[in-house]
Amino acid sequence: MKRYSLYAAWLIATLATLFSLYYSEIHDVYPCKFCWYQRIFLFPLPILLFPIVYFKRTDFISYIISLPIMGLSVACYQIFGRPPCCFFEIFFPLISALCFLSITGLLIIALFKRS
Repeated sequence: MKRYSLYAAWLIATLATLFSLYYSEIHDVYPCKFCWYQRIFLFPLPILLFPIVYFKRTDFISYIISLPIMGLSVACYQIFGRPPCCFFEIFFPLISALCFLSITGLLIIALFKRS
C-alpha cells in the first residue's frame, strides 16, 4: 500500500472533483455554502498532487496535507453541527468526509514512507 499511496490519493481527489462537478453541472444540484467550502479545499488537490505523483517528490506532501485536513474539518462540522444537505438520498457531506479522510490517511502513509 505504501508504494501506491500517492497514486491512490491523487485518484480519489480527481474522482471526487469530477463527481462534484458532474452533480453540479450535469444534474443541476447546487451546492450549499459549506459544500462550497469543501470544494475550495478539494479542487486544488488533483492539480497539486499530480506533480508529486509524476515526479515522485514526496517532500512537498507536508505542505499539501493541510488541505484535506481542513476539508475534513468543514465536512465534519457540516455532518455533526448543521442540518444535512441531502440530494437524491445521497449524503454528500459524508462522502466528502470519507474522501478527505482517505486522502489524509494516504498522504500520511506516503509521508512516513519517505522518512
